[in-house]
Amino acid sequence: MQITPTATPVLPQARGLRLMASASLLVLLAGCAVTDTTPQAIAPLPERYQAWFEDGQPRNFEWMHKQTVEKADEAAAAGNPREAIRLLTGLADQGFPQAHYELGKLHDQGEATERDPGRAAEHYARAVRTPSYIRGHAALNLAKLYREGGAVERNDLLAYHLLRLAIEEEVERDERVMLAELLRDGGDGVSADPEQAARLYAIEAEQGKEEALRALAEAHAPGGWLDEARPRHGLRPTLRRGAAQARRGRRDRCHAAPGGTACPRRPARRPA
Repeated sequence: MQITPTATPVLPQARGLRLMASASLLVLLAGCAVTDTTPQAIAPLPERYQAWFEDGQPRNFEWMHKQTVEKADEAAAAGNPREAIRLLTGLADQGFPQAHYELGKLHDQGEATERDPGRAAEHYARAVRTPSYIRGHAALNLAKLYREGGAVERNDLLAYHLLRLAIEEEVERDERVMLAELLRDGGDGVSADPEQAARLYAIEAEQGKEEALRALAEAHAPGGWLDEARPRHGLRPTLRRGAAQARRGRRDRCHAAPGGTACPRRPARRPA
């Protein structure tokens, strides 16, 4: 099975959000690393999970089993999940991490067979334990299950470490947005860090991700989640100035348009 990242389309309404956030992005991205140097985990990671994050020699044996994986993919697409699971289980028994990842997806997505998040989590975890090119993708999918809770007990601390691993592995899906969502409010064993959340959103907003643009717009709005009452290292005042400059630039562009028509006013925010 080939991993094909899905491109996120930029909707028309994202253009206005981009204008509002553009000045702030320049500030946030200046000298910003992919991950921060002050981890927000405030609880120790249980010993049984520590091996998941140990470095090791990648085991990239996909070239040896490519044909079998393709056959499993074809079987699942043809509505024969039993054959797909049989083929992948044979590879998984040999310690092939991609087979565990593909089995995890089958049980997670529930398209070819009944959805089973618990079994999916087991296979994703085995794929994470073995360093390989698929490790970051398995970590991200497993983090989503731990954030959802339900069939798999919610675990914010483990999701935090898995999301950081996905970022380190350069998965380039939605791992930064997910980590930003966790850091925005914090979680069980994870302290809130709105500034780091804003930095992560900024990286994704630069790529035109509407969800990140919207989150930054909400952060800088009056009463937004980026608490203006406690500026840290001068970041928030600079962000406010950048956002104000973006708004002034938007108004100037509107007045300079043919006919000099002013930009429409936004409706007043209703009190909560």
